[in-house]
Amino acid sequence: MSKRLTVILAAACTAVLCQGIVTPQTNTTAITAKAAEEGSCGSSLTWSYDGGSTLTISGTGDMTDFASASDTPWYDIRSSIEHVVLEDGVTSVGSNAFRFCAYLTDAVLPEGLTTIGDSAFYSCGLTDVSFPSTLEEIGAGAFADTKLTEISLPQNLTIIDDNAFYACSELQEVVIPVSTEEIGTGAFFQCEALEKVTVLNIDCWIGRGDENGTTISAGTLIGYPGSTAEKYAAMFGICFQSMYETVLEPGDINGDTLVNASDAAQVLIAAAIIGSGEDSGLTVSQQTAADFNGDGMINASDATSILCFSANAGVGSVPAANVGKASAASNTIENLNVSTISVSCLKVTWDAAEGKTYNVRCESTEPNYAYSDLIYYEKKSEGLCYITGLRENSGYEITVEAADDSSISGRMAGHTEDVEVIGEYPYEDGWTNCFAYEPASGLKLNPAYGAIQGCSVDVITGTGVMRDPYGDYCCAMGLFYGRCGDRFLVELDNGTQFTTKICDSKGNGSDGQGKYHRFGGTGKCIIEFIYKDGCLPSYPANMGSYGGKNWSGLDLSANIRSIKKISFGEPVEY
Repeated sequence: MSKRLTVILAAACTAVLCQGIVTPQTNTTAITAKAAEEGSCGSSLTWSYDGGSTLTISGTGDMTDFASASDTPWYDIRSSIEHVVLEDGVTSVGSNAFRFCAYLTDAVLPEGLTTIGDSAFYSCGLTDVSFPSTLEEIGAGAFADTKLTEISLPQNLTIIDDNAFYACSELQEVVIPVSTEEIGTGAFFQCEALEKVTVLNIDCWIGRGDENGTTISAGTLIGYPGSTAEKYAAMFGICFQSMYETVLEPGDINGDTLVNASDAAQVLIAAAIIGSGEDSGLTVSQQTAADFNGDGMINASDATSILCFSANAGVGSVPAANVGKASAASNTIENLNVSTISVSCLKVTWDAAEGKTYNVRCESTEPNYAYSDLIYYEKKSEGLCYITGLRENSGYEITVEAADDSSISGRMAGHTEDVEVIGEYPYEDGWTNCFAYEPASGLKLNPAYGAIQGCSVDVITGTGVMRDPYGDYCCAMGLFYGRCGDRFLVELDNGTQFTTKICDSKGNGSDGQGKYHRFGGTGKCIIEFIYKDGCLPSYPANMGSYGGKNWSGLDLSANIRSIKKISFGEPVEY
């Protein structure tokens, strides 16, 4: 064989051999790419990537909760994912599912989906998402550090977990539905463009984070009067805007604070409209107030009940706050009213006739009441009297009577504040009555500065102590008990009760645990009242403490018996 032919044959064999090697390699690569573009992501869920920009989740049930972003089956192609589509049947987005998908801009979530897991879309490029009406829970950090500019939260959403929308720097406005029961710590913190947050649930729990209030960093917080939103705003110095609709008392349809024939007439009009099949036009609060007999319907029966109620009160109209409390006995005192100030105080007002002197009497409605000796009358004028030394969640009957003519009298029921206890501290031997003091002028930095805003000097006791808008005495306590804004019910051995709000921290105290600081050598001082500068009486100025004296019914002469952390109260008018 010639040398030339040998070379030609060798070249041909080499080409054939090379083709045999290259072809399997090419097929292997294709198979590998296809495997990376689909797979399982739940017991009955699959995922697929279209090779362009869209990832689709199909099937039924919950998605797997992934321990980290690198555990997701599409992690290697995360930079190619721009759109995510979850088809009908998918009920959850797994934890860390699309975390660090930097180029992901939008996600389609189906009806029937109930949960979005922790960090599900954390630090991705998401700019648009539509939440299904079935969504109930948004997990911790689920949309943190995304590029969302607006969101519409559904009406079934109950939980927004910690840091859910943390550092969403382009988010501008949020409305949190009435169904939402909990807004976790940091949920809307560091949202630099956030102008307004509206909280529709009056009792929604709002996490406080640290002492600076690291949950909502909006310019304006909007909610109902007396809501937790209002209290959060007051606590951390956020501008609060009241909703147009206030919560009305039963029967007070027109919101004039009286229950009378005018309200009954409005109920009849509404009932007629409802009977014709049309919308009554009443707000939610008005509907609740119109259903005076509580049977779930608005009809002529409610109007009749309102008329009978106001007629039986003997004055034609009754202050709405006293519905169900006014005495049916003849009332010859004009505009008698009893309102709640705190767990231990009621405010009594009436129209006093010129030149007349009046006596005020308070009697417990409870049999065998053991604290009558604590009741104190702080009469500021003929027409205004504060009754102090009362007990939490207790009923009383108040009588106002002309001193020279017992036929000029009136009776009305009152009820002290009913608090919700959320924590109780065990009694510690050595708790003392050393209620020391500090000036409000010293609270210049947040959170103390924010906590004292809206507070004013107590007009009742003459202590000079500051009180907040909810009847609480402003004080400083150690970190063992809580932080600025926390509220407590305190009871002394003599039965005296009062509520306090922490407006300044005593840190770790003398014991290193924040339980107390030493007073007078051996005393364990738990509470330091905060007084308004220039209003400190001589007794505490000389003694260094308010203890050992009865201050117009605030009898601080006994040691502390119990301390209980309590939920927020309602705003009061002193």
